[in-house]
Amino acid sequence: MKSLIPICKELKYHNSEKKRYLDIAACQTIDYTSFFDERLEALAEIIVDSYVSDKRNGLITFKYQKLGSEAYCLSIREKRVVIKAEDLNGCYYALITLKQLAKKYHGLIPEMTIKDSPDLRIRGFHYDISRSKVPTVKTVYELIDLLADLKYNHLELYVEGFSFEYQSMPFVNKDKNYISVNEYKQIEKYANDHFIDLVPNQNGFGHMTEWLKLDEFKDLANVDGLFYMWGSNRYYSTLDPTNEESYKLVKQMYDDMLPHSNSSYFNMDFDEPYELGHGKSKEACELYGKEIVYTNYFNKLASVTKSYGKRPMIWGDVIIHHPKAIKTLDPDAILLDWGYTDSYPFLKNAEMLKKLKRPFITAPGTSTWSAVTAKYTEMLGSVKNAAEAAYRYGGLGIILTDWGDFGHLQYLPFSLPGIVYTSLLSWNYNSTSIHHIKECLTDLLESEYLAKMIIEMSNYHLNEEHYRDYSTKLFNPITNAELVQTESDLLEVFKRKCYYNLLTDDEYKYHEKYLNHLKEKLNLDDSCSLIHQELNNAYLLLEALLDVQKFLKGCMNQKCDLETYDLINTKLEKYLNTHYKLWCARNKEPGFVYSSLRIERLKNCLEMLKKEATNYEI
Repeated sequence: MKSLIPICKELKYHNSEKKRYLDIAACQTIDYTSFFDERLEALAEIIVDSYVSDKRNGLITFKYQKLGSEAYCLSIREKRVVIKAEDLNGCYYALITLKQLAKKYHGLIPEMTIKDSPDLRIRGFHYDISRSKVPTVKTVYELIDLLADLKYNHLELYVEGFSFEYQSMPFVNKDKNYISVNEYKQIEKYANDHFIDLVPNQNGFGHMTEWLKLDEFKDLANVDGLFYMWGSNRYYSTLDPTNEESYKLVKQMYDDMLPHSNSSYFNMDFDEPYELGHGKSKEACELYGKEIVYTNYFNKLASVTKSYGKRPMIWGDVIIHHPKAIKTLDPDAILLDWGYTDSYPFLKNAEMLKKLKRPFITAPGTSTWSAVTAKYTEMLGSVKNAAEAAYRYGGLGIILTDWGDFGHLQYLPFSLPGIVYTSLLSWNYNSTSIHHIKECLTDLLESEYLAKMIIEMSNYHLNEEHYRDYSTKLFNPITNAELVQTESDLLEVFKRKCYYNLLTDDEYKYHEKYLNHLKEKLNLDDSCSLIHQELNNAYLLLEALLDVQKFLKGCMNQKCDLETYDLINTKLEKYLNTHYKLWCARNKEPGFVYSSLRIERLKNCLEMLKKEATNYEI
């Protein structure tokens, strides 16, 4: 470890003619003059008990000093540790720093004083537990451990569909793939013990497809039938805001969730109501304006949120384009400005929101979804710009998002660079550079090799000259196979979509060279660590998708390569077999079938393409 994670603001070593060290294991007594909390005591004991010493004459003392929320002063002398802070959070972060120092110096810490405080008040992580990928409680605990060490203080588990237990509507949870109320309470306690606020999250406007597919709620859809968007006929996903029954359904969802949360916040989401202004809401939107219909519906449900003593939060993708309408939002609502590319205008939006005196949080992304591994440079740009906007224009903080579009096929390790970078920037913006990411990731994983491989595998999108900021070209056939499922002429639409996203000859060569390079570095032995196995299987999918590109290009040129087709099927079957084991290692088993369906649909499209091509040749 070369530096602390995140980097502290001020560190001073106390030099003397003879260097003196604190033996951390000697600190058996905790003097809590002004502070005491069993969580602090537990962490202090963990630090001390991790090392062995014959001496038992040291003290860890907590003292009150007005330094600011979450700030601390950590003074280390030969026989004494003094932690000064004005709140328990500051004391906790001092102990987290002490834990890192104990590890760095193997229990013998040089005398020093550290003064530190965060740049941003809210430092959050938003974890998608929907789209079938519901983590086990153990996985969430491990995530909380990581976030606590990185001094995050906010965690959201994103809910759409049926990934939470709705006790008043048990029929929606029939597949058993959800976080139960009891599990939620356990997770909340564990998060709170680590000074992390577990903020409830529930979508209730857009992203309602799974609810609207049910007979009980299909009449609440804003449009009847499919909705044509971005070149595809898609299932309806938006509630009709003009229907009182839509409000009643979402209120019931809130009533099932909010009583079980101790947080003072609630993320109502409200993003991407694509069909708003069409169908049943068209008349109201034409009469009042789409943004007014939107804010009225939000404000009505925000009053439910506030009745539970929680402050509403809302994604900004709709309202950010209507500054006048922002003023009509519930005055307590916090706007979450999200963007996942390095060109997203975080700074411009933050400046506007500051002028409007609207509290806001910036929300970049890990950029792992729809990419197998990640789009590393997109993550770097979005996180850096989001942190700068919040820092410069007085945002409440930053929340890093991690989504699971199209099967949630990426593995958790590929989200780690974004998690680390957000921690570094949100705590100490001015002292952080991208070069710290690998160093910090190496310390967290205790492996420079794994850190380097995660970052290297997350850069494959750079091989694509005409880069798409949503889905990489290599991943695109999976996306297309999903989107054409509602088409009457499935194969023709699949072919058309794939044609416009085929790799060029040069891009194919770049990928081929890149994958050969990775193959030399990766140990493809399945007996290695879980993270290593996840990297190996991600590599296998990338390799199969490159073969898919070769097969597609051949078919488009009326040259069906059956050998490549068979190779793709072999690789994808091997991938799915391993994917099942890795899925169950971190997530609940019932959700696997929905994730694997994305691969099965791709295989089905390729089989149809093969049949058409071979019939044509005959």
